[in-house]
Amino acid sequence: MAQFFYLISDNHPLLGIEQNAAQVRGSKVARLMNSSPDRDGMFEGVREIRLKSRASVITGKFYTVEDAIDACGFGLFQIELSLITGFAWMSNSMEIMVVSIIGPELVCEWLLSPTSEALLSTVIFLGMGVGAPIIGSIGDRHGRKFSIIYSTVWALFYGLLTSIAPNYAWLLTLRCFLGFGIGGVPQCRVTYYAEFLPTKRRGKCLVMIELAWALGAMMEVILAMVILIPFGWRWWLVSSAVPLAAFLAICMWLPESPCYDVAAGNAERARQTLERVAKANSAELPPGRLEAKHQIEQGTCKDLFVAERFGGAFSYYGVILMSTQLISLGSTCTDATKSRFEANQCVAGCRRLDTDDYYRLLWTSIAELPGLLVAAWLIDLVGRRVTMSLGYLCFGIMCFVHIACIHGNSLVATLFIARSVVSAAFQVIYVYTPEVYPTKIRGLAIGIGCGCSRLGALLTPFVATNLIEWSIPTSLMVYGIMGTLTAFACTLLPIETMGKKF
Repeated sequence: MAQFFYLISDNHPLLGIEQNAAQVRGSKVARLMNSSPDRDGMFEGVREIRLKSRASVITGKFYTVEDAIDACGFGLFQIELSLITGFAWMSNSMEIMVVSIIGPELVCEWLLSPTSEALLSTVIFLGMGVGAPIIGSIGDRHGRKFSIIYSTVWALFYGLLTSIAPNYAWLLTLRCFLGFGIGGVPQCRVTYYAEFLPTKRRGKCLVMIELAWALGAMMEVILAMVILIPFGWRWWLVSSAVPLAAFLAICMWLPESPCYDVAAGNAERARQTLERVAKANSAELPPGRLEAKHQIEQGTCKDLFVAERFGGAFSYYGVILMSTQLISLGSTCTDATKSRFEANQCVAGCRRLDTDDYYRLLWTSIAELPGLLVAAWLIDLVGRRVTMSLGYLCFGIMCFVHIACIHGNSLVATLFIARSVVSAAFQVIYVYTPEVYPTKIRGLAIGIGCGCSRLGALLTPFVATNLIEWSIPTSLMVYGIMGTLTAFACTLLPIETMGKKF
């Protein structure tokens, strides 16, 4: 019997299927079975097995994960995944938006200085900068799904703890730990989601998923109006963490990334995942056997430490924080220190945001929607680099425009345009990065890139809150120059990834 299985195994050193079948018919096992009425069917079954198992070798038909995803197209599976990934990205956006709203509230309650207010934003970006590469490395070693669940549990735990912080020092510490977990969320949106998208749709899909980010920012402003004003900031922070808990429950549906499984040597589980995608999309996988793609590292480590990442985060988070400050002041030609002192709404001379301020802030948050739609159209038309350059250049121009005295509805309109273009440019880098780096280090590359961008996010609160207290035009000029330099840096990127497979 052992001879029989040896003859039909892939290890048998025979060249042709017909020759293998002939030798099986001449074997001792076959002669013993000659009396069986089903012997012809048995040998035909052997021949069929050999045909199927050797077909890919004889015809040379192999396919990669990217080939399979492209063959399945964009269907029901990707739609469901888009909703889940979008929900995760919305939760991340809500926690980031907290930093621009909680400052004015705590300045009055805890009598904070401008530097202390800026640190509330800085510490969460510090945590993100540390957490992003660590969680990215975990994703490359233990799987995308594990890193997503790990970062979500961490962020949820510390997000809830921040709501019971007894004093300023505890709040800073807990917000820093929260940032560590939030730093891993881009692994879900960038690395994991991108590996399930067909090549032709990847750019548009990764940009359009940013609509969830804009939705999260708007939801946070609405929560502030509904919960923060009547119930206080502690209950508001609890409500902001609820979407993370909901996403954690949904995570159980997520399959592991087939790109990771193939790179980790688990081709069978990758094939099962691809079959699940094909079934959901009513498609068929390519003929042949799944194999790992030989990947060339197009990007280098030094590419992760370049100006467009620093400048992008500095500009994007800067306009979010600056919008709150300028809307609170009502004009770009106001003496910020004098305005705060004259407001005299608490002993520290602070001014809490009121309902009208939240409505204006909501409008600036909505600004991300048209910018993302334009970016989704441009990204596959002119490429990733040009789209980023145009966005940052327009942002720089709008910052210089703000140096003139602008107030009221005109201020809201110009902030709307500035946030629209910078958000579009900043999100395109998250499309570009996973296309440059191979599967085995993609999570780490995304993490290091996010960590480097957080260097800009660490510094921007001091410009958007401290420097703006001293001189609004100087603060705006810093952002204008940074936007212009970042636009130039984007033109120097060595690779254009439009239309390229992973």
